[in-house]
Amino acid sequence: MKKIIKIAVFVMVFVIGIARVNAASFKIGETEYASLNEAVAAAPSDGTETLIEMTEDVTLAPGVQVTTGKNLVIDFGGHTFETWEPMVGSNGTETQSFQFLKGSKVYMKNGTLVASTHPLSKMFIQNYADLTLDNITINATTNTYDYFYGLSSNNGKVLIKGNTSIFVNKDTHARAFDMCWAPIVGNASYNGGTQMTIDTTGTISGIIELDVWGSYTDVNGIKSTLYIKNINFDGKWEIDSRLRNQLTIEGGNYKKTNTIDLNDYVEDNYIPYEYNDSYDVLPATSLTINEEEIYILKGETYNLDIVIPSGYEKYASITVDDTDVASNSNGVITALSKGNTSLVVSFGRSGANLPIVVYELATPDPSNSDDVEADNAVEKIAADLIESILGGEDVEGIDSSTKANVINAILNDKTIVTGVEIDEIDEADIAEEVVEQIKATIKETNGEIVGFLNIDVELLAGTDELGKITKLPNPITITVDVDDKLGNIPEGTSRKFYIVRMHDGEEPELIEATYRDGKLSFETDRFSTYAYGYSDTAITNPKTGDSVGTYFALLVISIVGLTLCFITKKRRA
Repeated sequence: MKKIIKIAVFVMVFVIGIARVNAASFKIGETEYASLNEAVAAAPSDGTETLIEMTEDVTLAPGVQVTTGKNLVIDFGGHTFETWEPMVGSNGTETQSFQFLKGSKVYMKNGTLVASTHPLSKMFIQNYADLTLDNITINATTNTYDYFYGLSSNNGKVLIKGNTSIFVNKDTHARAFDMCWAPIVGNASYNGGTQMTIDTTGTISGIIELDVWGSYTDVNGIKSTLYIKNINFDGKWEIDSRLRNQLTIEGGNYKKTNTIDLNDYVEDNYIPYEYNDSYDVLPATSLTINEEEIYILKGETYNLDIVIPSGYEKYASITVDDTDVASNSNGVITALSKGNTSLVVSFGRSGANLPIVVYELATPDPSNSDDVEADNAVEKIAADLIESILGGEDVEGIDSSTKANVINAILNDKTIVTGVEIDEIDEADIAEEVVEQIKATIKETNGEIVGFLNIDVELLAGTDELGKITKLPNPITITVDVDDKLGNIPEGTSRKFYIVRMHDGEEPELIEATYRDGKLSFETDRFSTYAYGYSDTAITNPKTGDSVGTYFALLVISIVGLTLCFITKKRRA
C-alpha cells in the first residue's frame, strides 16, 4: 500500500512539473511563448510594431530587457505579472526587472506588474526608450530597498495615461518615478533627455524626483521635462534646484504631504485650489464678492452676495473670525451679539476679509413714550431703513447728515434708539403763511382748528440725537391725546374729525381721523407740522313721506295679524 501511494505522488509531481515547463503564457499572433523574455526576443528588431499578448497570471518571472530596434505593444490582458530573477541591467548592475534601451519603443497596457522582493532588486523599470504605460498598475510596496525606483526614465518620450498607478514602499525613501537629466553617463550619450507626460486618473504613491545623473550640463539647454496634466499624487517631491524649471503642472490632485509650493510650478492661468487634505490644480477663475462691509441687526440674518463659478463651490472657504458675534452657514450670516468681526473668504490664491458690524436697536421705553404702538411700528420700519443706509442706499426721509451720524454710531458700537415724539405747539410758533394754508384747508369742510402738533420720528444713540426720519415707506397709526373740546359734540350734531398735515413745503393734506376717549387716531407716513380739528353737521328730522310709509307698513302688519287670527279660530271651530 505504501508503495502504491509513493508511485501516485511521483506521477502527480511529474505531471505538474511537465505542465509548468510547457505553459505558454504569452503569444505573438498564434505563436505561443513560455515567457515574456522569449516573446520579446522573438520580436523583430527593425522597428516593426509587434503585439505580445499575455494569457494567464505569471509569478517569479525573470527580468526583461528590450533592445534597440524593438517596437513592442505588450497587452497583459488584465493579468498579474510578478518578477523575480535573474534580473537585468548593465554589466555589473543587474538589479532591474525591466530595462528598455535607447532606440526602442514599448507600449505596456492592461495589467498589474508586481515588483520583485528579491534582495538585489533596486529598480523596477529603467527606461531609455519611448515608453507608454496605459492602465498599468506597478505594485512595489513589498520591496524594502531604501532608494528603490518604480520607474526611472533617463531618455526618450514617456507617457503615463489611462488609469495607471505606481505604488512603492512609503516606509522607505522609494521613488515612484523620476525624471532624470543624464546627458553624459560614462561613454553613453543621453543628451536628448527624457520628456515625461503624466495624464492618469490613477494614483502615484511615493516620491517624485527630478534629478541629475552623471555629468551635469546645460550648454544646449536641459532637455528633460516633466509635464503633469492629471495625477492623483500621494507623496513628496525631491527636486534638484537646477531642474526646478523643468516641471510644469496643469492639473491633478495633490495631497498636502507635498514638499513644494505648487504655485511655483503651475502653468499660467492655472491655480491650486485647496479642498480638505489636498489641492486640485484647475484653470484659474474668479470669485466675485459684491460686498465691502456687512452690517446686520442683532438677531437678523444676511445673505452674502458672493458669486462662485459653477463646479468650484467646494473650493471657497467662508468663515467668521469671531463666532460669538456672528455665524455663517452656507453663506447666510446670523448676527448673534453686538460687536465687530470679520468674514474671511479664501479661494485659490485670493482671499478677502470683510468687516462685519452687528448693531442693535433698543426697544422703546414705554414710560417715556408718547405712543407705544407707534414706537414699536417705527422700530420695525427703522430697522429696514437703517439696513438700507448701511447698504449704501439713499433713503427718502433720511438726509445725508443723519445717514452719516447713524453709520458713525454703529461703527462706534452704539445702540440705536428710535421713537415717535409728539409735541403740542402754539399757533404763534408756526409761520403765519403755514397757519393760513391750514385754516383755508379746514375751512373747505366748514371745520374748526382746535390745536397744532409737531410729530417727529427721532434716531438716537443713547442721549445723542442722530437726526430724524421725515418719511416712512409705509404709514403707521398715530394716537395722540387732544383737547377735550374735540369731544364736546352738541346735541343733534354729527362730527367728523380731521388732521391737516403740512410736510416739507407740500400742499396741506386733509386726513380723516377717529376720536375716542380723549384720543385722536390717524394714519400717516410723513412727519412735521399737523393741525387737528373737526366739522359739525346738524342731524335733521325724518321726512314726511317717510312717516306715511311707516304708518302704512304698521297697518299692513296689523291686517295680516287679524287675518291669521281669524283663520286659526275658524280651523278650531
